[in-house]
Amino acid sequence: MSREYQNGDGFGYLLSFRRQGSTSWQTARVPGADAQYFVYSNDSIQPYTPFEVKIRSYNRRGDGPESLTALVYSAEEEPRVAPTKVWAKGISSSEMNVTWEPVRQDTNGILLGYEIRYWKAGDKEAAADRVRTAGLDSNARVTGLHPNTKYHVTVRAYNRAGTGPASPPTNATTMKPPPRRPPGNISWTFSSSSLSIKWDAVVPFQNESAVTGYKMLYQNDLHPTPTLHLTGKNWIEIPVPEDIGHALVQIRTTGPGGDGIPAEVHIVRNGGAASPLSCPPEVSDSTQTPGEGIMSTHPSHLQPRPQENGKARQEPK
Repeated sequence: MSREYQNGDGFGYLLSFRRQGSTSWQTARVPGADAQYFVYSNDSIQPYTPFEVKIRSYNRRGDGPESLTALVYSAEEEPRVAPTKVWAKGISSSEMNVTWEPVRQDTNGILLGYEIRYWKAGDKEAAADRVRTAGLDSNARVTGLHPNTKYHVTVRAYNRAGTGPASPPTNATTMKPPPRRPPGNISWTFSSSSLSIKWDAVVPFQNESAVTGYKMLYQNDLHPTPTLHLTGKNWIEIPVPEDIGHALVQIRTTGPGGDGIPAEVHIVRNGGAASPLSCPPEVSDSTQTPGEGIMSTHPSHLQPRPQENGKARQEPK
């Protein structure tokens, strides 16, 4: 308290406190105007015990007015109980889902959430990575994992004092990675009200996950917001307005291991020409009619090449 409010020498604070529900108060004097805290020690106090506290100032002339009663708690300790029924499952080549039976709020403090620890089979637990939930949800998705890898997983509850005991470990194995090849030989046909697109099916290698379908992202010049289409076959037909001049299409595999590398093409209605957003070393010589197009596609991070008559051609060197 600043000097102007002390009204005399011998200034200090008088604390009154009791456990919540108790009838008798204990008091403590804390001399000095700069004092800001008081520590009460008693081995019989349980973690996170509620206390009622009042405080007043004093000087040599007597005691000042008393504050309102505040409710404070003794320090927390780590949770004492471990989560049970922990279950983990790989859901893609880089993710797994983890669920558990939640821990009840205990007297050691307020639970803030759960900590998932996971490490590769063959590694030591000391090398485990950790992720925490932001609340008391009893499930979490862990990302950034290695494909086709077995992990050990434990879950712990935590509060402000730290983490509690670990659950018994469980195991989960991530999926094989998706094929690293985009769909190839994409061709298309316009009608007055629809666009039909087909491509070569992608066959996974033994060390890759199965292909269960394809995702196509479609965007045209009239509606810049892309729409996602799913198909279980290597072709798709979607309705399009007659006045669509060109469209951007991205096609990729999907399956248990996740989504594969996309192939991207820029389709033009008139003349059947397309601009690849991927760079094919092969060139198709297929004959085309107006409203049709065909081209080979390759990984989408390469630059487009000039086009003639609806076919990709190589730049002269």
